[in-house]
Amino acid sequence: MSLKNKNNFDEVPSKKYSGLVHNENAVSDVVGTLLMVTITVIMASLVTVSIFSIDPPSDVPQINYKIIENTHNSVDIIHMGGEPVEVSELLFVDSAGEKIDIDENSEISDDDIWRIGTKITLDPGDKRINIIHKPTQQLIR
Repeated sequence: MSLKNKNNFDEVPSKKYSGLVHNENAVSDVVGTLLMVTITVIMASLVTVSIFSIDPPSDVPQINYKIIENTHNSVDIIHMGGEPVEVSELLFVDSAGEKIDIDENSEISDDDIWRIGTKITLDPGDKRINIIHKPTQQLIR
């Protein structure tokens, strides 16, 4: 024999389970908490993806060099240590920012790399020389 309530649902004969079937008070709290956790996880993943997708800046090569002034108004820059670097990535400028061209007497290898012990000859006049790494636009000191 089945008991019907006013909503035409079968009632559970045991009082032990009757509170679970008809009590929906905490459902909105659980759903709200789940939505907040989901939104927080999605926001955290978006921030993480955006931060880690940025490429780090390229490194400026570390070069130790020595400047030697010659008698005929030219300057030799000797690579004393550090990383080998492609000469095409270097820009030699004077204190006014004007480009200084490399002299043909420079000891650059055929593969256009400035290595330890090789020299680059410049004709800067009486001005100070600055070496700029083109890819990073940073001054090599």
